Amino acid sequence: MTEEYQKALCMSELAVRHSTFAGAHFYDLDSGKVNSSFIFVVQGGAKLFSLRKTLSVQAGELFYIPDGLPYSLQWTGAPDIEYYSLHALSKRYDSAMQTNENALQKIPALSNAGTLALFRKIFSLMASGGRAEKIRAVSLYYSFYADALPLLETERPPELSPALRKALEVLQKTYRENKSVEEIAAACYISASRLFHLFQTRLDTTPVAYRNELRVRRAAELLRTDASLEEICAETGFSSVTYFREIFKSRTGMTPSEYRRKIYNQS
Repeated sequence: MTEEYQKALCMSELAVRHSTFAGAHFYDLDSGKVNSSFIFVVQGGAKLFSLRKTLSVQAGELFYIPDGLPYSLQWTGAPDIEYYSLHALSKRYDSAMQTNENALQKIPALSNAGTLALFRKIFSLMASGGRAEKIRAVSLYYSFYADALPLLETERPPELSPALRKALEVLQKTYRENKSVEEIAAACYISASRLFHLFQTRLDTTPVAYRNELRVRRAAELLRTDASLEEICAETGFSSVTYFREIFKSRTGMTPSEYRRKIYNQS
């Protein structure tokens, strides 16, 4: 008698990174990553902003970012930032997982010294350059993922009503303008109170906060150019440089000028 079991385990790429920064660091990925990430925070802390939720993490914690999720990430040091991250590309371990999506989340059960030691080991093996060592690193990743998979929470994508989809479309097209919530709601044929309710219950944010997020993301792009703060305000819709500084710092942990200096120092 012959027994055979077969399952496609697909991982076309594994990357491991050891990152360090001083003070603060802001990262924005508006389109979402093509790979999922496990990140262990060694020093400092971070706050992640996505359309669905906000997540705060600190030193000693492991967290997970699913692939395809647009988000921004604000790192703050105490005074330094240090973390290890594992990124796997093109993986489908279980077809049942395709009906739900893994959520942005912390993983308390694996937030320990053992996980940090494992990430350091995988990094060391990948950095060695040897083929056998890299295969061992991949083996350790699969073993880690087998432990992490049962701990990952899944969630269905939020069901967006036609009115909420229309509101998001309006904001994405007019975020430079200072349309009132009433005007946005009228374009969606609903009341302002109903619009607030939809944003809060479905997206855990407000129309104004969502518009400010769009403005900050565009401003972060423009700060990589030689545009003045006044020109950036005009382009993004902020009413004044003072208000721009206030909102930008609240979302990134840095003033626009501090962010620009960091970008230029890293280039």
